[in-house]
Amino acid sequence: MESSTYLVQMKGTSTHLAQVTGTYTASFFTVDQYLLVLQVLSVSYTVFSSFGVATNSLNLATFVQIGPTDGVTVSFLCLSVTDLGFSLVSLAGGVATILSMLEAKLRVRFQIDPYAVTVFCGTVSSMLYVVTVLNTTFLAVARCLCVARPLHFKHLVTTKVSVVFFLVFTTFSLVCFVPVLANMGMMDTADGATNKSRRTLVLSAQRPALNDAALFVSNLVLPISTEVITGACVVVLVNCLRSASASRQTLTGSSRTSAVESSKLTGKDLQVVKQVAFIACLYVVCNTPKTVIAIGTFAEPEFKLERKLKDIYITSVGIRTIFEIINASLNFVIYFHFNSKFRRLCFHQQQFFRRSNFQYIN
Repeated sequence: MESSTYLVQMKGTSTHLAQVTGTYTASFFTVDQYLLVLQVLSVSYTVFSSFGVATNSLNLATFVQIGPTDGVTVSFLCLSVTDLGFSLVSLAGGVATILSMLEAKLRVRFQIDPYAVTVFCGTVSSMLYVVTVLNTTFLAVARCLCVARPLHFKHLVTTKVSVVFFLVFTTFSLVCFVPVLANMGMMDTADGATNKSRRTLVLSAQRPALNDAALFVSNLVLPISTEVITGACVVVLVNCLRSASASRQTLTGSSRTSAVESSKLTGKDLQVVKQVAFIACLYVVCNTPKTVIAIGTFAEPEFKLERKLKDIYITSVGIRTIFEIINASLNFVIYFHFNSKFRRLCFHQQQFFRRSNFQYIN
């Protein structure tokens, strides 16, 4: 929910929702329609994030049970950690946004400004999502190397290499977003609605420029470059597996098999391609809205917060955020469907918890 990083004015402590109910000037929606859109988005954040917390917790437990057997497993483990963190922070941001809705509709005031919490959650979730994006791309490259360079793969993608790349990705993300976090804070300010003080968000004058730079990297440069790399990996993977399948047909003496039939993928090769292709397609679909919105902000000056098209902009970013949460939540479904070992360990965990609960009850 990095859209929330724009939802507090620099000069004061009034939140965007307060502006909606007060000085909001509609460009596309009416005030009531706009509040309804924000309600739907906030509930969607909460529901999908809750699902992401559950699935990524299962992912993490399963990969911990597998252990650091190889570099790819370690990368999957690291991806589960960042996805779980992203889902938890997104869930907190969704709940905070719902509380902001209650403030606007019921005219109640909390001791801590909920939207200030949403702003912090939005920045932290953006930071975590950068690590997820880079780690997902690394896994696509690793899968490609596993097929294209099988003899060198174990030496190229070791446990140590995976850990080093994860630390590099994390450092890169911290470099992008820590300056943004360092230029925002919370302080007690007077609340005109209640004549009392409460904790609200304070932003420095340098934060907008720092935030724009971080979002330029995370919303435009990274999505485009990683989508190109992921797509190229899928193409290389398919071609290598087709060549390997044709070679096996030749070695087994199936001379009558046509060139088209011999290049068809079957069995385990087909499952690998399906899994990687599905992950790549999910990644591209869920990250394309981010790129489109980023391009839109450069192409149309009014397509920004505090500009004429601000309600459309915030709605678009909210929808994009839902796609990101879905992207971080569906890995469990993909692993469970395509990976028999992962599926077997999940069933084993389920039986273990059932036995533990039975013994506890008795």
